Amino acid sequence: MTIIKQPNGENKPLYKKSPLDANYGEPDQVAYLKLVKVVQSLSLAKDLNTISKIVRNAARELAGSDGATFVLREHDLCYYFDEDAISPLWKGKKFPMSACISGWAMLNKQSVAIEDIYQDERIPVDAYRPTFVKSLLMVPIRTDQPIGAIGNYWSQKYKPTQKQIILLQALADSTSIAMENVQLYSNLNDKLTDLTYQEEKYRQLSVKLQNSLDEKVLLLKETHYRVQNNLQFITKLLNLHADSTSLKSVKFDLQKSVARITSMSLIHEMLYQSENLSKINMEEYIKQLIKYIYEITETDAHYIKISSAVQDISLTIDKAIPVGIILNELITNCIKHAFPENHYGNIYLLMRKTNGRIHFSVSDDGHGMSSFTDAITYKPLGLELVKMLMKQINGEMEIECDKGTKITISFPEK
Repeated sequence: MTIIKQPNGENKPLYKKSPLDANYGEPDQVAYLKLVKVVQSLSLAKDLNTISKIVRNAARELAGSDGATFVLREHDLCYYFDEDAISPLWKGKKFPMSACISGWAMLNKQSVAIEDIYQDERIPVDAYRPTFVKSLLMVPIRTDQPIGAIGNYWSQKYKPTQKQIILLQALADSTSIAMENVQLYSNLNDKLTDLTYQEEKYRQLSVKLQNSLDEKVLLLKETHYRVQNNLQFITKLLNLHADSTSLKSVKFDLQKSVARITSMSLIHEMLYQSENLSKINMEEYIKQLIKYIYEITETDAHYIKISSAVQDISLTIDKAIPVGIILNELITNCIKHAFPENHYGNIYLLMRKTNGRIHFSVSDDGHGMSSFTDAITYKPLGLELVKMLMKQINGEMEIECDKGTKITISFPEK
């Protein structure tokens, strides 16, 4: 803490300003940009120590406070796991939930701001007297069944603003997601370790995942990065399950789920590689999508040929994602239901633009609508998924049954 001499001879702390202080430039924009960067870092964290370091530093910076603590709940105790402060607080100590303000925030599932700690009966003043703390703000990590809390402390009386409270609660919510991801990652490690016959394969996969994470340090756009990272992790989990089952129906369902996720992940991947971060070239996207569907579903192109004719059309991401999922759903349904057991056949995919509307169709020369209808009505993620996604793009659908099945969908370009 820096001390400056006042004209009246008094010493007064010189505080670092919060991004939400009134005279700090553009408070909302600065604060939320900082929060986005923190969330990005949290999404990459693989252990609790990394999370605590990110959170304690970010909490203090966002609030402009003199100290911050990262508190974990251990049954009926508050464990002060980590801190960043101008002088020591309670790092490494544990207190009963009922005798600690962090415990109060967790038990009551709400944040608490105290301008004068010595005037609030919830504060155990004996624990605070040896410290610099005069004011504080405590927010729970996850308001539904809290698993911890984040504390901010000031050495002079200070009343946190509502914007600060909202911002720090958003940080706490993001922290809970990161902690859950770490737990999921840890559980996955434990389970895969028990499967000794897959040990070497998992080791190689872990290296590949880590290398992939290292290569994606470029922050072209934080949102695209985080979505792609999470989708890739999910597909690899599904691929592990698909490789471990001998049931064809289960394996195809898992492969189909991977294909759905890949149809979304491919869009984010193309956005990274393109100079235009707002639109997707559908001709190139569909070529890549067909390639991935062949690989994921293990379809032999010698038996089933997928042909496409696509005009030079570019769609915004809010249109491209639902269209990609719909195309994936229709193509994989054709593979499974129109040509069972690798019967010879053709799948045709067309896309064109006329009068401000986009028209695309998927057709086959397979068994026809009766078997297709049976298939998509048996499981709700068939035609119902297509109908749901059509609402997002204000689309209209037409089904034709003549020597196979043809489904045509049209929607406004803008």
